[in-house]
Amino acid sequence: MDDLYFNELSVDFSVSKQPKDKEEAKKLLLKFVKTCFSYILSCGKGADVCLLKNDMPFYSIRLTENTSINELINELEEEGAINHEESGRFKAFITESFEKEWNPEYLFDKQLAVGLGEAHRLGCFSISLILQRLYVDDNWNHSQFTLTKISADCDDEIVFVKHLAVTEHVFDKYKVWEKCSFINKKPQTVLLPNKNTTASILDIYNIEDWDAFYKSVQKLPKSQIRKIGKLVAILNGWDECKVKGGRPTYNSKNYYIAIDTQHATFEVYEGTNNHLGEITFADDIIDTSKKKKTRKIELTS
Repeated sequence: MDDLYFNELSVDFSVSKQPKDKEEAKKLLLKFVKTCFSYILSCGKGADVCLLKNDMPFYSIRLTENTSINELINELEEEGAINHEESGRFKAFITESFEKEWNPEYLFDKQLAVGLGEAHRLGCFSISLILQRLYVDDNWNHSQFTLTKISADCDDEIVFVKHLAVTEHVFDKYKVWEKCSFINKKPQTVLLPNKNTTASILDIYNIEDWDAFYKSVQKLPKSQIRKIGKLVAILNGWDECKVKGGRPTYNSKNYYIAIDTQHATFEVYEGTNNHLGEITFADDIIDTSKKKKTRKIELTS
């Protein structure tokens, strides 16, 4: 990926302890998969469903003494923790990330850290399975890791690698999603949110469903409501536009959609001065009872 790199440190338990059993390994791996999906979601990146090649390093690396990551992914699919499409997307995402040439000339904690040198060279983020496990309990305050460069003809060199650990860091600490555009944007054919796409947002915030979201919406900070609204807009391919007052507003065909953080809804306009009503972040029907004839938006350059 352009600004994300997977590395052998992610699955190299020489720098830590192996999970004590398969169940612990599956929990750790599931968290890793969800972090990858959050990154894909936040950046609007797509991953075609395909099978890993047998010679891909990630395919055969073992997470426990007797079980490979690929086997655990298959078990998670069988148990319903991830579906078949998610399994395929994850494998495709890992395959793509491993296509880059690895750089093994660095040590982390005195152990060979294959791949982190390449992440440093590219100036990109890396996702580590191991470091999720090590630092998630203390809120993962480490934003950089020191690597020691191995060289025969010069002194060791200390370098730094940016690191993403869990979903919260994708959205709250590094705000990766705010800096990315919807790369695989498709022509907009419908105005309203696509439920199949936006449902994945709920996983990010550990929300059971949209009904549960709206039952607790008055307790949520407006910043989080705004963040979720922006994600819905990004995933639907709506173009952001600037309006007077600074409310996050998007354009879809001849419609303008503005986030209402007080009620967690979108206000919908046809053109700039015809207020049609409201839709929730998950609805596919405009509530015309909320229509206000005097309401309008003013575009700015």
